[in-house]
Order: sequence, then C-alpha cells, then structure tokens
Amino acid sequence: MALVFIDGRNVQRSQWPNLSDEELLELANAWAGRHGHELVVVFDGPAPAGAVGTKDESADDWLIREVPKHPGAWLVSSDRALRDQAGRNTARIIAAEASSASSKNDFSALSEHRRSGPLALGPARP
Repeated sequence: MALVFIDGRNVQRSQWPNLSDEELLELANAWAGRHGHELVVVFDGPAPAGAVGTKDESADDWLIREVPKHPGAWLVSSDRALRDQAGRNTARIIAAEASSASSKNDFSALSEHRRSGPLALGPARP
C-alpha cells in the first residue's frame, strides 16, 4: 500500500497526555499492519526497537533527506517547515493532530486524510 513516515516526537506531543514511545509504536504498527502499510517512525536521538533513531542528527533533518527518496510516501507531522521541505513528492501529508486525535482508535484518521495541494491537510477535494 503506502510507505508512511511518522515524525515520532511531533505525533507524541500533539496529544495530552503524551503517548509513550512504546505506545506510539504499538498503535502505529497495529494500524499499519491492518492496512498493509510499511511504517517508518523517526525519533530525535535514540529510539526504541522498531523505530529509527537519528543519533546526532535531528529527526527533521533525517526526514527532509530521506522522505523525498520515496515519491508517493505519506508523511505524518504538524511541523510546517518539515512538511514543506520533505513533503514535496508525497502522496499524503497528515497533521500529527489527525493521527493522535484517533490514536486510541488505531490511527484510523490517517486513512481518511488526503493531500490535495502542497500543504493541504484534510479530505481530498472531488
């Protein structure tokens, strides 16, 4: 289906109370598995098993470098600068709030948000 890049800390901080690293990975992986998506969750610095840790590099810089190598991928982040720089060739850009608002419902909102312009978030226009 889709390769989905998630800005881990950005998604965690978009909800109160914040999700733990493990809870975010569990919910995101369960959602990706049910929908047949490949998932890349990226964290600044060290990361839990099953995610990408950027060591001395910021997650934003990693995503800006790596996401464009995968045209048609999805990007989940509310960081406008990151979405602008990394999201040019993505099929979907999803605000972190859209994913975390339903995170307890297994990221169902990710499937409902489509890109309809360079930075557009929300349902696709007909």
